[in-house]
Amino acid sequence: MKSQISGNQSSINTTYMVQENSALLFNDVNKTLIQLDSQCGSFQPIINDIQIILSEKEKIREQTSILELLNSENNDLVLKISQAIQNRDEYLFQLQITDVQVQEQRFMLSQLLNAAKQATTQQTQESQQQYQSLIYQKYQGSRMTKRSAVGLLGELDRKQQQKDACSECCGDIFDVPQSLKSDNQDTNNTDTDPGTDTVSQRCESYQSRITSLILEKQGLEALLARRIGELQASLARVRETLAFRDYQASRQLEEVGNQLSNAQKYKLKSEVRYSQLTSDLALMTNKGIEQGGRVKNETDNVLRNAKREMKIFQLNKQREIDKAMREADQAGIHEMNQLTKQKLQLEVELSQYKNSVKKINNRIKVLEEELSQEGEENGYLRKVLANIMGNE
Repeated sequence: MKSQISGNQSSINTTYMVQENSALLFNDVNKTLIQLDSQCGSFQPIINDIQIILSEKEKIREQTSILELLNSENNDLVLKISQAIQNRDEYLFQLQITDVQVQEQRFMLSQLLNAAKQATTQQTQESQQQYQSLIYQKYQGSRMTKRSAVGLLGELDRKQQQKDACSECCGDIFDVPQSLKSDNQDTNNTDTDPGTDTVSQRCESYQSRITSLILEKQGLEALLARRIGELQASLARVRETLAFRDYQASRQLEEVGNQLSNAQKYKLKSEVRYSQLTSDLALMTNKGIEQGGRVKNETDNVLRNAKREMKIFQLNKQREIDKAMREADQAGIHEMNQLTKQKLQLEVELSQYKNSVKKINNRIKVLEEELSQEGEENGYLRKVLANIMGNE
């Protein structure tokens, strides 16, 4: 039993040693990993710079998209400005056409007015000649002609009085020649002759025709003036609108040009910054790759050595454990053999003890039988003694 206990203690000690060596090896591995972490921490500034460069690249992409958006807006504004210029040219062309039409209308109205003036002048002259002929017939003609002339002159005076009354309340809109008024002042009190209807009717038709021509002339002049005023007002509004749109388009074009120039300057600066950052990124990437390769090689070597040492240590410890297990197995087998022998001896002794116990039990039974027989004999003797004592 002592040898078995000592064998178990030695195997336990071996296991403790293996665990301690494993703990030491794990500590070495942890130290190696800590060194690797510290070496990787030296790459943190490079990683931060790379992140800054990537953020700058993202900003440059955003600025490029903004520039593209500004270019598209600039193109839209250029199209709008070209459309506005085209509309302005069309408005100017329409204004020129309107001016030509106004000039043509003015020319036509001037021709109509000249024709009306000529017709009015001619009719006025004819009426004056007729009036003079009536005056002449009144004073120099025969009796019939005098009567007809007096009737016509009276009719003319009556109409002239009506015209004078109308001109007093409505103004001199009919533009009747003053010669007719002055010539009729001498014949206001003359008597009319009913035989002069034909001459008076002719004078009345002439006078109504003159009046209608004068009214037509005044209406045409008023219509022409109103139309010219409307055209001038519309022309002024169109000119103001075109000037305002031209001003807005020029301002927008100037603003867009300034924005485009600023965007181009910013784009150039961004491209220069991008090229610098790209070169810096390439240099830092190369440095990082070199340092990373070197650290990786060192790490691989350290890990390879650690794995090799771990494997060697594990093999050695496994050998020691196997040896200890074999020794423990051999010691256990030897002890088991001894225990088996001791068991056999104990079984033999036990069988001997059992045999002796059987013998003792048999002896006890014999003794008990003898005791029972002696008890019976003693009882018989007591009875005999009692009988003897009773007889006495």
